Amino acid sequence: MEEIILGGDGRPTANPSGPEQGLLDARDVATEWIPPEVMSRCHRKAIEGRELKGHAELVNGHPVLCIFTRHELRAERGRALLPWVWEDTLGASVTITAFLAEQSARVLLPTGHEVLEPLALGYFTVILFGPKLLVRAQQVDIRNDEVLLRGFAAQMYRCISYRTTFTCPRAHSIQMLKQAMGMWPKLHFSREERAAVGWLPFFEFNADDKVRHLGHLAALLVSRDLAELPENIRESFASYAATADFGVLMRAAGSVSRERNVFDWYNAAEFLSGHDGWKEFEHLVTGAQLMYFQSAEATQDGTRLPGLSGLGGLMDYIEIDLKEIEERCGLQEYWRRQACWLRLNYRLLVDGTDVPVEPDIFMSSADILPAADDLAAVEHSIGALLDEAVQSKQWTIPPDARVALPVGPFVEVQLQELMGDVCIALRTREGEYFYVGLEPAKRYWEFRPMFVDDFDEDRAVRITAAVKMLLAAVVRDFWVVEERESTFAVRREVRRRRRDRKDETRIVYLPRVRYLERPDTERCGSDLGYEATDQREHKVSPHLRKAARASAAQQELARLYGFSVPKGYTFVRPHQRGIQARDVIYRSRSALRSLYAIDETLPATGVRWFEFERDVRRLMLALGFDVEHVAASRRGDRGVDVYATKRPGDVEESWVIQCKCWSAQRKVGPSVIRELIGALAPYPAGTRGMVVTTSSFTSAAKELAEANAVRLMDGEAFVGAGRESPPS
Repeated sequence: MEEIILGGDGRPTANPSGPEQGLLDARDVATEWIPPEVMSRCHRKAIEGRELKGHAELVNGHPVLCIFTRHELRAERGRALLPWVWEDTLGASVTITAFLAEQSARVLLPTGHEVLEPLALGYFTVILFGPKLLVRAQQVDIRNDEVLLRGFAAQMYRCISYRTTFTCPRAHSIQMLKQAMGMWPKLHFSREERAAVGWLPFFEFNADDKVRHLGHLAALLVSRDLAELPENIRESFASYAATADFGVLMRAAGSVSRERNVFDWYNAAEFLSGHDGWKEFEHLVTGAQLMYFQSAEATQDGTRLPGLSGLGGLMDYIEIDLKEIEERCGLQEYWRRQACWLRLNYRLLVDGTDVPVEPDIFMSSADILPAADDLAAVEHSIGALLDEAVQSKQWTIPPDARVALPVGPFVEVQLQELMGDVCIALRTREGEYFYVGLEPAKRYWEFRPMFVDDFDEDRAVRITAAVKMLLAAVVRDFWVVEERESTFAVRREVRRRRRDRKDETRIVYLPRVRYLERPDTERCGSDLGYEATDQREHKVSPHLRKAARASAAQQELARLYGFSVPKGYTFVRPHQRGIQARDVIYRSRSALRSLYAIDETLPATGVRWFEFERDVRRLMLALGFDVEHVAASRRGDRGVDVYATKRPGDVEESWVIQCKCWSAQRKVGPSVIRELIGALAPYPAGTRGMVVTTSSFTSAAKELAEANAVRLMDGEAFVGAGRESPPS
């Protein structure tokens, strides 16, 4: 970091001999001209900024700098303020420092601050605030000293115009905070400030990485015709071409992500990748959005973990438990372990107390991790497992399912289903997590194990494939196996929480297998019929095909399976062709029990969730529905969302049915009814809604349902569904 102060002649002086060099004259003044409400706001913000940042604003066009101090000023009245210009990798700033009896204090003005340009006129007011009152107001006026004013103004404009290859004023302020920690070791720094400084190396590393790999594209944009680009990126690309500052793109991505939708910005990447001559610029769009998700603004200076909700493409956040994280691993270590990506649906599995695993855990545990012997066969089986899971899906994954599945350093697999996608966290014995995202219908994995460059690449690929196969087998067994009690036993355990958090009881699913050897991938393929070519011909994956138009129902099914339907196409849902009895045979077999030796010693245990889903299926049959799609509830509240159709006569009806597996004491309130009413909006016109629960409904829920023609079925009717006639 370059340090620059102003000498008495106005010229910048580096490495000053002492604090007296370059000080500005100041005289005490009254502050009656400042409105009381403005003075109160300045006082409050100066306290928030503490000794390191203070506060600055324009009052009637006049720069007012507010410095907070807990100490008395020196006896001298003059030459007590020191301007200083700082330049670093993420930006520049000016500090105006007051030297106090025991400790100095300052106001920090980063590039882009509204006060900098008026400040360059050489006439401003500095207010020293204590915790409860104004200590002193001083005025600086160097307008009559031409040499000093010229040098002072030049430095203000140097800060104003300062650009790096990745300008980020808020992150630069944290660079200044880190510098202050070294300069003022006696000053108390809050846990939030320590979190910000802990976050900083993580952001600096990723910012440098983006500049190194993408910085050359700015020069290429200069000669391109940007008029053909989508409107949402055209202006930001032009600014990037003019400045070569990646921070411009990051802020543009942040603006779109906050104000509209994350996918509004991300869709521009699809445009670039699909147009000749623009594909290489796709990474500018995705890289800018990735960096915004790691930025000081999105992370609230390292105190929260930003993510992306799969429902609507909106940003969501996990508030970090700073005290617990600091005790467990340290705040800087916590951020060092974070991955630079969008963190899709993280909050379904991760909370503010969770710590990621070491980034190189796969490499350091390579000797105990499974590895695929026949890589081609394993990759084929992974695809077949996912295809069968989608095509033969009849159940859902239990809410927050935890499966005891030893995989190298991991002892447990945590799963949460959302709209056909599966969020997975591999957990160590200490509870540290490695996140995996899976879209089975597209065979897409968000899976990034870390291996260093000198690690055997072939072995890394084989380890990754073997782990994916185990996870695919778990998902397939939850979705497909007819009698899941034959595959999973259950164990209830109490999770001890720290400090004032309540202990919680949870269910752990125990696969009925013995983990004595490596998984037998060859036997899995033969047991489930994946090597037979005729079986592959009978199963049809979800896909698009050309057609004049897609019906509203087909468009909705496409959305539920994660597809968008362009003009001139329709959606074909996954289905079976040929002999159905054969499919029933394979639905009775467990993929996990084909991979490992069977363990019959675990006791048979009823699983409430499995029973609930069977009851839902019986209910659908009793009411005359054909189930088109079934998924875990969007709310993650122990529910199942069903999209079904029925034909009372010649007219086909579409229904959205929400089923809640709740205890008798927990009644369904109006919020669930309101959610269903809102959820009906994207479905085909005329789609009807129903809520089924194992408990009962509040009177407010009943009134709201009746007013909006939503059908209700409570626990008593649910139990006897097989004997009930369909509702009219």
